[in-house]
Amino acid sequence: MPSQLSLYNGALALCKNRYLESLTEDVEERYLLDLEYDKALRYCLEQGLWNFALRATLLEPDDTNEPEWGDLYAFLKPDDFVRLNAIAGDQYFSVTLSEFVDEGPYWIASINPLYVSYVSDDPQYGLNMGRWPATFERFVEYELAHRIAPHLTALTDADLKRMGDDRVVAMRDARSKDALNQPSMFPPPGRLVRARQGSRYSAQDGRPWWR
Repeated sequence: MPSQLSLYNGALALCKNRYLESLTEDVEERYLLDLEYDKALRYCLEQGLWNFALRATLLEPDDTNEPEWGDLYAFLKPDDFVRLNAIAGDQYFSVTLSEFVDEGPYWIASINPLYVSYVSDDPQYGLNMGRWPATFERFVEYELAHRIAPHLTALTDADLKRMGDDRVVAMRDARSKDALNQPSMFPPPGRLVRARQGSRYSAQDGRPWWR
């Protein structure tokens, strides 16, 4: 399982620097990595709908913020929200909602309650390194290296360009491997089919609840 120290050392290896013995070493490289660490993790989580980071939850309207027009409800985004995957009116995400407004810290919609699937940076989801695939771990190392490399003297301009290119490759590799673990997707049935199925309509007829 990766750790903050192993990610630092992976990034330093890409930068042709020596490894750190601990996270308390009084060296420039460690301070640079400390400065970029949280931002780099957040950035990497934003780059895909990672299976290991997806979380589904039910939201109730926020009573402190009532929209001034129409029969609408305001839903406060979760504290661990990073990127939206899907919004629906049922727990199976059988038919996802397309008519909603993203307004700052709120989603505005006409249904109540709201079911949301999103990329989470909660320690049990996106920031749980035990759930990270090896390709995502490598992507994070490249992202950290890319951020600190311009401040180090061991790299040439050609090295920096190569690292930037390799970082993009690492991100694409992580995305493609993650996509292989996703279930098959089926388009939701039309209105007539749903009407005929009535209450028998379930997650098996449309989008899986977790996507």
